[in-house]
Amino acid sequence: MRKTVLFLISVWIIIGLLSCTTYSQRKSSSNKIVDLVNAQNSAVLSEITSLPFLFDREIIVLERDRNMIWQNISNAGFSFEGIISTESIPVSSGDYLFFGNTFEVRTWFEKYLPQRASLVKINTRNGLYYMILGSRTKVRINLPGGRGSFPTIHGFTGPVQEAR
Repeated sequence: MRKTVLFLISVWIIIGLLSCTTYSQRKSSSNKIVDLVNAQNSAVLSEITSLPFLFDREIIVLERDRNMIWQNISNAGFSFEGIISTESIPVSSGDYLFFGNTFEVRTWFEKYLPQRASLVKINTRNGLYYMILGSRTKVRINLPGGRGSFPTIHGFTGPVQEAR
């Protein structure tokens, strides 16, 4: 009986450790977006970017403009070089200052900020960037399996100076 109990406890511990390892291998939402930007995958970035989209102090409402933004970023060879840190926190209405103290930015935060969104701060060698990410969306991608789940991008700005 004692051997059976010890065996079951050992199995339970091993399963617990394996599940922790599996969990830690999952990429965070912000890291998945960083990977898409660094891979210059403008098609997927466009597909997972919501409208209206807050881009560098402007509200983008047209699909063709959103697609053009990601295509231009990709064509320019932009990437998040040498990531120093990433931080993700719940976004609040007062966080508009990270994007700019303008009427347009305040309006977007008042009207279009999704509930349960995250403010992602990406500190890199080439500057400080902010993104607003929302709920996950499934998209068709050119990877094994053909589908992926990514957070919706609602806002992007940078490089910027610290707002606070």
